[in-house]
Amino acid sequence: QSQVEITKLDCVFKMDQFSDSSFFKGVTYINNYQNHIYVSDSYNGRIVKLDDQMNFIAGMGNNGQGPGEFSGVGCSNIYHDTVYSVDYQNLRVNTFSLDGKFIASHKINDYSLTYNGFCVDDKGFLYFNSVLDTMPFVKYDRHMQRQFSFGDWYMPQNKEEKNALNQYHLLYFQNKILCIQRENPQINLYEENGTLLLSKEFDSNIFRNRVNFRKNEHSRQISNKKKMYNLFTSVTSYSNKVFLLYIDHNKDDNRPNCNKIVELSYSNNDFKITNIYQLDPGWYTAICATEKAIICFNDSSCEFQIYNLNT
Repeated sequence: QSQVEITKLDCVFKMDQFSDSSFFKGVTYINNYQNHIYVSDSYNGRIVKLDDQMNFIAGMGNNGQGPGEFSGVGCSNIYHDTVYSVDYQNLRVNTFSLDGKFIASHKINDYSLTYNGFCVDDKGFLYFNSVLDTMPFVKYDRHMQRQFSFGDWYMPQNKEEKNALNQYHLLYFQNKILCIQRENPQINLYEENGTLLLSKEFDSNIFRNRVNFRKNEHSRQISNKKKMYNLFTSVTSYSNKVFLLYIDHNKDDNRPNCNKIVELSYSNNDFKITNIYQLDPGWYTAICATEKAIICFNDSSCEFQIYNLNT
């Protein structure tokens, strides 16, 4: 991979509370669907629907254990007229209409499905990452009935690392299932039937500081091998581009930072790093892409920020 310069993006919008006067923090996922933004707001226990000007449209759910409530809002995705969202404490998937009305809950029988994000294909099937199933990726129907599993385990020499190294972000991308390893710059691309199309690891110095940090931590004591050392904290896509929010380390004091985004471009069944973007100072937890902008949540300042893409 050739050297790619870091581009500083301009922040054109900031918002530290919704237009219904509620504050937010603990944002874990952001989705862009039909010119609306859907925010997984774990602090308030709900999904928030915003228009393209970031105005409040509807809230879905609240904190609790009853029907349509959340004890922990995880990943959310939208299929046609339905919003699917994981409740990782109550171990279920809650579904809502696009205008915010609760539809139903479906039990999750494998708690490891709640660790990471999931994706929904254009037929309404859901794809999750599991560390307990027969293979690391599992396909479900919209009622959470298991269809089949696929993929290959990453099997390190030390079995204590297996759970950590088999956790992935999932995206429905170009009518395919894109699986991005959380700890390594490794991506796998599958057909909806589980056929592997591409497996690629990026040998780039962009990620080397974080990967080396994990290796050093593992060498310090055996117990560290049981811990997660996330490289990618949030992923999103738009058109043929994939955007990866990644953790880096300050060269002077080795402190971790999370305010840079790598852009991948996809063509001819291959991904290439085409841009690296620098955001304002802060620790970011979620990103979402539109045609001309990146929407981010800065957890340090508890605010949404929008950055123009000038490429």
